[in-house]
Amino acid sequence: MNRSQASQVVLVTGASEGTGLNLVDILLQRGHRIASFSQTLSAELKAFQNSNPNFLLTIQGDPASHESCASAIAFTTSHFGRLDALVLSGASDKPSLHGGDIREEEIAENFAANLSGAYSLLRAAIPELRGPRGRVVIMTTALSPGRGSIAEHGATAAAVDTLVSSIAQEEESVTFLALDPGLVNTPFRKRVAQTTPSATHNEAANVESSNMLVSPKQVASNIAALALHAPEGMSGRIIKWDADEVKALLLASA
Repeated sequence: MNRSQASQVVLVTGASEGTGLNLVDILLQRGHRIASFSQTLSAELKAFQNSNPNFLLTIQGDPASHESCASAIAFTTSHFGRLDALVLSGASDKPSLHGGDIREEEIAENFAANLSGAYSLLRAAIPELRGPRGRVVIMTTALSPGRGSIAEHGATAAAVDTLVSSIAQEEESVTFLALDPGLVNTPFRKRVAQTTPSATHNEAANVESSNMLVSPKQVASNIAALALHAPEGMSGRIIKWDADEVKALLLASA
C-alpha cells in the first residue's frame, strides 16, 4: 500500500460544525485518523468520537493560544505517532464592524483567532510534516478583496494568502495551500452575516435567496482530496475549492 492509499493522520481545526465537521466525517469514512482541535465540542463531534474511538481524537483548547496550539500538535503525534496533514478551517465569527469603528482589542482578538493561531499551529506542525512530506490546507475567504464592513476578516484572510505563498518557498518538503471555499451554507456564515452592518447583511441575504450557496459536504470532499493527495507542484497556491485542478484530484483519488 503506497502513501496515497495508506491511512493518514490529519489534524482539523473548526471541526465542531460546518465544513470542518463534514471533513471529519469524510475522512473517518475513508479510514483515516483525525485529531480535531477546537474550543468547543459539538454534540455531532462527540457522537463521531463515541463511534470511532480509535480513529478520532478530540482536543479542546484555544486555537488562538500558542500554548494550546503546541499542545494540540504534541498530543496528536503522541497519540497517533505521526502527522500527515493539517487543515485549518476554523475562524473567528465575531461581529464585523466598519473599519473606523473597530477597537484595538477587537482587532487583536480577530488577528489572534484568524492569523496568529495559524502561525502557532504551523510552527508546531511543520517539523512533524517535513518527514512524511505532508500537506497544509488553510481556509481563506471569498471576501478577502476590499469589501465594506469586513475589514478585520478580509485583512486576516489576505494575510493568510500571503503567508501560504511565502512559507511554501521556505519549506519545500511540505505542500501549503490556501483554499477559497466560496459561499458555504454553514452556521458560521449565517452568524457572520447576521452580525454585519445592513449593506453587507442584505448582500448575504440576496446570496442565500439566489441559491448561490454551496453545501459544506461538497467543499469538505474537495478539501479532503487536497489534504490527502495534493501534489507538491501545487504548493503556495491560493486556489478556489471548485478549480479544475481540484476536481481532477477528487476524481483521481476516488
